[in-house]
Amino acid sequence: MTDTPTEHGWHVDDRCTNCDVARRLAPGLIAEEGGRSVVVRRPRDAEDERRLHAAAFACHTRSVRPPSASRPAAGSTRRSTRTRCRSTPPCTSADTTRR
Repeated sequence: MTDTPTEHGWHVDDRCTNCDVARRLAPGLIAEEGGRSVVVRRPRDAEDERRLHAAAFACHTRSVRPPSASRPAAGSTRRSTRTRCRSTPPCTSADTTRR
């Protein structure tokens, strides 16, 4: 078993401890296979998506993974478009006023 996303993006990675939480929250979407949970079918509607998000949120190992549009393909050299935090200069006494 691998943690490769399915064609619709949802997947369960190899950290799954087979606790049954995801299967209870998303029955018919997540099932047990090989001693851990797996996504067995794509979501058909908004309710299925909601159930998968609930399973992802409740998973204590964060093994239920939603699709990620920002994940680069294997072998890609694409870099993140996020900017780094820049620290602001410290306040000086001239920047503050007393009332």
